[in-house]
Amino acid sequence: MDTHTGQCASLPLYYKILCDELGGQSCLAFAPKHVYVKHIGEDGKWVNIELTNGHFVRDEWMIQTHGISTEAIRNGVFLTALSDKETVAFMITQLGKAYQQKYNSWDYFPLRCAEEVLKVLPNFCDALVLKFCVHQQLGFDYLNKYGQVRTHYSDYNYSEFQRMMNTLDSLGYSQQTDEEYRQSVEKALKDIEN
Repeated sequence: MDTHTGQCASLPLYYKILCDELGGQSCLAFAPKHVYVKHIGEDGKWVNIELTNGHFVRDEWMIQTHGISTEAIRNGVFLTALSDKETVAFMITQLGKAYQQKYNSWDYFPLRCAEEVLKVLPNFCDALVLKFCVHQQLGFDYLNKYGQVRTHYSDYNYSEFQRMMNTLDSLGYSQQTDEEYRQSVEKALKDIEN
């Protein structure tokens, strides 16, 4: 708070904590590679708060800026206010991701974080993506160490990788490439300036 900076995970989480403590009602929501806040306004209707640029935005703006499909919206993947249970699930997946970044390791801790979430919320995309990434990296590591030798472990790992990919596809989940994300951020900043 001293620097008046943050990013799309820390700012919405901080806002939600403050809002909840003050008796307001807010929820986190996802867009591809993005987290924002849905807040109940004084008129009792949901308002989207884009904390990375400090503006109120409509769902249509989020859809256009982030290229969100109707299928993903219908399945609750994007633009849906997270429940308290889903917010805790998000924090658990963030813990798994933070562990991976800190230790540069796709070991079994991030996998366990994803699996614990998926026990309760089997279609929670953030956990599905984390599990997908773990199995993808475990597969690469196995191939680098043993080559094309098939074992029960390699078959299981590949089947879990495929299962995560198929589940994400069936939900309409998609992610922008880094370049698409950069372009959407630049477009969003231009839209706000105008």
